[in-house]
Amino acid sequence: MRHPRLSSTHVVAAALVIAGVFATTPVFAQAQPPAQAPAPAPTPPLGPYKPVAITLPPSVNDPSFEAFRKQLAEIANSKDRAALARLVAANFFWVPEEKDIADKQKSGIDNLAKALSLDGTDGFGWEALAAYAAETTVMADPQRKGVFCAPAEPVFDEKAADELANVLTAGGKVGYVPIDTILPIGGEQLCYLKDAGTWKIAGFLGGEPNH
Repeated sequence: MRHPRLSSTHVVAAALVIAGVFATTPVFAQAQPPAQAPAPAPTPPLGPYKPVAITLPPSVNDPSFEAFRKQLAEIANSKDRAALARLVAANFFWVPEEKDIADKQKSGIDNLAKALSLDGTDGFGWEALAAYAAETTVMADPQRKGVFCAPAEPVFDEKAADELANVLTAGGKVGYVPIDTILPIGGEQLCYLKDAGTWKIAGFLGGEPNH
């Protein structure tokens, strides 16, 4: 069976129709509106804060430790380095961040002096030592058996404390306090150990290693 022949006019007309269809396709595609990004979730309204209870650590009930602290305070006030050297353990450690950087080739007093800046001309290190001597609380060092560090840290709900930054005061307002009117929770600690009934300064957690 023979198919009917198409005239040149029919071929051209068909070509124009096909071309028109394909030519208009991108136009319709471009006319589509761009996809909308999902709207961000609404920020929850700020509300009054809930007080976070803090349980302060108890004082150490040990007369020998109290006598040691009194002796340490007298040494700090007089800046008596020789007397202080007799209270520092030979294997003194200094951990400003993660590892012990105490120079084991030097004496304990030399490492303590560097850790607390006792040799500074401003006397800041001796003042810090006096403050540690006045601290009556200690906590066990989980990484060193028989070592206790002062001051002890209080107990509180850390998650609830973190949420305080996202709430308002009880009056519904944002509140501020001077930084020098508050104390940090946790921080640098002076550590001790009791060897044969005698207290010694065992190490220091904190400080600036490059000072």
